[in-house]
Amino acid sequence: MPKFAITSVVLSCALLAGCSSTSGAAAPTVSTPKPTGPPADGGYFTEPREIVAKSDGAIPCADLKETANPVGARAQVTCSGENIVVRVHENGEGVQDQVDLMKLTGGDLLLGQNWTVNAGPTVLKAAQLHLGGRITHIPCTPPDCALAGS
Repeated sequence: MPKFAITSVVLSCALLAGCSSTSGAAAPTVSTPKPTGPPADGGYFTEPREIVAKSDGAIPCADLKETANPVGARAQVTCSGENIVVRVHENGEGVQDQVDLMKLTGGDLLLGQNWTVNAGPTVLKAAQLHLGGRITHIPCTPPDCALAGS
């Protein structure tokens, strides 16, 4: 067989990706694994109880209490002696409003698309493993620190 014909067969084989040098098996396909775990943006929730439940115990809420008509949120619950506050907002603007409000006292928040959890850093880090979102520390610095120490 002339060299040109052999080269054509080899190139055709390579282009069709159906040839294999020894086994005759098709080349393996490359697949991208689907991400596991919570969404980086924390996702969207409709009720604070959903957030507490999805935290799989990371948000300790044996004494969960709903807040009637919470200001600046669609719904709110407090738990663990009111040291933890879980809020669901109408949208991302409500989340930003909560961040701005926290400038008055300082503290830590876990932020999702439309929700916030106000708690200590240890609780927030554990909850983030189940909920996703991002943790932010909001310092209380004058003149914004109107309510600190009161």
